Parts: sequence; C-alpha cells; structure tokens
Amino acid sequence: MVTTLFPGLLSNNTTADPTDDSLRACEAALRKAQIEGDVTALEQLIDDALHFTGPDGAVFGKADDLDAHREGWARITRLGWRVAAGHVSAVVV
Repeated sequence: MVTTLFPGLLSNNTTADPTDDSLRACEAALRKAQIEGDVTALEQLIDDALHFTGPDGAVFGKADDLDAHREGWARITRLGWRVAAGHVSAVVV
C-alpha cells in the first residue's frame, strides 16, 4: 500500500545492493519516526516523490502523509517489514 523512497539512498551507487545496511538503517529510522509520529524526521526520511494509494483508491502524497501524522489521525503502533529488491530500487511492504 505504501511505497517509500529514501532521498539519495542509491543515487551515487547504482550497483548497490538495496538490501544492504544503508537501506536497513533508513527503514529502521522510518519505522521509528512513524511509530513516534515524528513529523520532523519523516520530512527528512520520505522523498518528495512519495505517492501511495489508500484502501479506497485515493492517491496521496508526502504532504498528505505528513499532515496525517501531524494531525494525529495516522497512529502507527507496530510495523513489520519485508524487502522486495529490484535492480536499483527497493520497496518496503
């Protein structure tokens, strides 16, 4: 449901393994910021090109996601994760 893009993660090394430590560190920081509702950290961790589709088919962007955390109607208490790796990208589901 949500595709998370980390700014610059692979921009300097297109052969990087997207399951390496840098991806894991970014994902851990993102999960922590989501659970804590830390909008300042989320602003830094989420790429401006973020788009995701809600369960009703509505498409949202980074500003919508940040507003949801800022206003308190997005409350995440627990997250699990799995990485599906592509050529030079990764999607965290």
